[in-house]
Amino acid sequence: MKIMHIDHNYHYCGGTEQYLLSIIDMLEKRGHQQVVVYSNKTERTVSKESCREYHLPGVTMELNLRQIPALSRIIKEESPDIIYLHNVHNLYALKECLRQRPTIRYIHDPSLCCFTHWKLLPGLIDLCDLPLGLSCLRKGCLGLRIKDILLYLARMREMRLHKKLGKVIVASGYMKRLLIQNGFNPSDIEIISYFVTNPPSTSDSVGVGNRGAGAVFYAGIIHKVKGVDILLKALSFVKTDFKVLLAGQGEYLEEFKRLSRELGLEEKVEFLGWVANKDLMDYYRRADVVVVPSYWVEAFGIVGIEAMACARPVIGFDTGGISEWLKDGVNGFLVPRGSYRELAEKIELLLMDKKLNEEMGMAARRLYEENFTKELHVDKLLSAMENILEVERS
Repeated sequence: MKIMHIDHNYHYCGGTEQYLLSIIDMLEKRGHQQVVVYSNKTERTVSKESCREYHLPGVTMELNLRQIPALSRIIKEESPDIIYLHNVHNLYALKECLRQRPTIRYIHDPSLCCFTHWKLLPGLIDLCDLPLGLSCLRKGCLGLRIKDILLYLARMREMRLHKKLGKVIVASGYMKRLLIQNGFNPSDIEIISYFVTNPPSTSDSVGVGNRGAGAVFYAGIIHKVKGVDILLKALSFVKTDFKVLLAGQGEYLEEFKRLSRELGLEEKVEFLGWVANKDLMDYYRRADVVVVPSYWVEAFGIVGIEAMACARPVIGFDTGGISEWLKDGVNGFLVPRGSYRELAEKIELLLMDKKLNEEMGMAARRLYEENFTKELHVDKLLSAMENILEVERS
């Protein structure tokens, strides 16, 4: 099978990009030929000898017509069996793909159904539980300028085009419910959970941890929607000795460094900056507990299953798809969204109770092995693609 991937980025920078690069490797091992089209080029953009790669600036961006003729030529010349879309918000690109070849998309986050991306109302505090529509104007998530109105009309058209895709793939039941709320046919949506690319073996994942102060680990963008400020506030209430490692970059980095100083945590908090994917597993293995304090509605939360693969218990806010892999009292704790005092209590409990920590870590590893392996994901993905092609042939 020849598969064309289209995404905004083509480098390790977030969950979607990590997924794209991993799935390319795994599909290659299964003998499938692949083509990559991407918009954004940086110093970290990868290049794979096994793939045909095309850089088309802006081709995934909303209301961008400039690169559509080039995209059309590439699709015709490469003639893929199927097109696999990732973070693509250009309705013209979507329309061209649908016109030429069977097309599917993995919807990695709620942004198709939300102008602010986060499913948070202005102020980044209150969750939005409304479908995309005129309510976005009433709630102030979109303005009344001509540009905003055009964007609104384009997004509604984009939504209609998505309903014509051969299949829409999501990582969680939460995302499926969100799409159904926005008018998608349930039978057109398939849940295929994320996976861990390079999990340690069972023996390598157990029994590492920190040998002094308890180690708390966070990985993700340094942003308010990820709850990094709430995590810092929670840690200021933890009485036992600890060290917290924060892996990631973001616009709030300096603000959160100041916050850690104001909370008296400067000696306990280490901001690691961007950590390469190949090095993340070492940090998980050194941690005693991994925290996912997301304030927005996580479509899934891949950090959680990475921690589980390393036999580490997880504490996370109960939002979006997190509860689909984090089972309260089994492989960690679910905490009400934004409750920093309860977050602090659960962190302290798992740092102090080593037996409970180990039991939850082992349960986490079992849940990972049963539900989130890359082999399981690829089997389901290829089955979905083959079913679509079979329908096209019939």
